[in-house]
Amino acid sequence: MKFGISTAHLKSDDWEDAFAQAQGMGFDFIEFFTTTMTNEEAAAIAALAEKIGLGVAYHAPYTGRWDLGAADPRFGALLLRSAVEQARMMQAPYLIVHAGSHDEAGPDARREALDRVAAILETCAPALEARGITLCVEDNAPVHGRGELGDRPADFAHLFAGLPECIAMNVDFGHAHLSGHTDAYFEQFAARIRYAHLDDNHGERDEHLAPGLGSIDWDHIARVCREAGFGGPFCAEFAAGDLEQARPHLRGLLGDGSA
Repeated sequence: MKFGISTAHLKSDDWEDAFAQAQGMGFDFIEFFTTTMTNEEAAAIAALAEKIGLGVAYHAPYTGRWDLGAADPRFGALLLRSAVEQARMMQAPYLIVHAGSHDEAGPDARREALDRVAAILETCAPALEARGITLCVEDNAPVHGRGELGDRPADFAHLFAGLPECIAMNVDFGHAHLSGHTDAYFEQFAARIRYAHLDDNHGERDEHLAPGLGSIDWDHIARVCREAGFGGPFCAEFAAGDLEQARPHLRGLLGDGSA
């Protein structure tokens, strides 16, 4: 069972220090989450990961031109293929993406945007399969703004209908708590769930609290994961300084030896 942490929740502007922090806290990998990434940076991350002995995952950007739901399919495909290549350069087996947004004005706008996203994802499938990378589409939450995609099971049913197994799902438990779809995701897409974000909230805002500081029932989460046969990887999306407070609430999910 692999347990990592996002760079968004480590207090460090230096990658080598981030690796050292994560290693010192007992994490198995770091998920790199940035608004930009160059090939040179991706190669440097891989070298540091090998030097320090930790794994890597890559969370691609998702705003602006990276909004797949609103992107021109050809341009979106080029962007996403560049992210796949950078994941390969990082030696990251998991690439996390968001589905993006849609224009709510048209009656078929959501379906049309999901079709665009599916087409973009499909163009990346050969590269994903050749490089042994799993692309995980993250569930979203309705509190993030109007027109968000990926905030309901029907969106994932639409996306997964014609896509290969290398395109899977990342369940963010904080987002799923806000949308109320945690159980539905595991009931409907257990075979597609390959990655998860761990964070808590009180059911109203995406607070990224440590487990136990919000209103998520983590014993229930552990039971749902066990019944679905899902054992991670799990990535912390809460402040690294709150890890000790989170440990008791994560034992059922990660076991006593986690981090």
